[in-house]
Amino acid sequence: SGLMFCADCGAKMRLGWNTQTAKRTGEEKVYFNFNCGNKSRMGSSACFSHFIPVPVLEQIVLNDVKDKATKIAADEAEFRRRYLEHTAKLADKNQADVNKELRKGEKRLLELDKLIESAFEEKVSGKIPESVCVRLIEKYTAEQTELTERIKTIRQGLEEAEKAVTDIDEFIRRMKHYLYAPKLTRELCLDLFEKLVIGGKESVTGKPQEVHIYYKVDIDSVL
Repeated sequence: SGLMFCADCGAKMRLGWNTQTAKRTGEEKVYFNFNCGNKSRMGSSACFSHFIPVPVLEQIVLNDVKDKATKIAADEAEFRRRYLEHTAKLADKNQADVNKELRKGEKRLLELDKLIESAFEEKVSGKIPESVCVRLIEKYTAEQTELTERIKTIRQGLEEAEKAVTDIDEFIRRMKHYLYAPKLTRELCLDLFEKLVIGGKESVTGKPQEVHIYYKVDIDSVL
């Protein structure tokens, strides 16, 4: 719950249930399922059915975890090497552009400092009216504030990218821990998954229902 999303409208999946009574014993049993939250709340005008029984979903997810954990455990060192190599290539490719933007932003900040200083000097020397000076400084200061926030965001992103590389060892440990998990638990889901995206029901789409599992580490690219 809270980790699953509809593949078509992006809404969170909503837990539902129905009760069936056994004819012979009269015993009631509750069956849980998930469906698109928009479809559940607003009907077919909002989205179409993405209904999936909880036991079916749990088995699909648990099987995927065990399959990937088995592959990782079979040659942990090789998996780690391939993952770090893959991550480094992506980081180099992306960080080249990011670092370029960072350098450009830092250079512009220095220019803005000089422009603000120059506006003051020209106002004092009488080269420009005070009203023009105020407008210029307001303009430069607004750009300075926006640029400072952007640079802060870029730096945080670069730090997170570096940290992501070191996190692979912890992820491998978690995967190995759940290799023989007898059932799906919330702890397992929170440890391993970024999100799950649930496709439309086969009776509506005409093709097998898809469940896309996004792990906290991009392991599909190297397995």
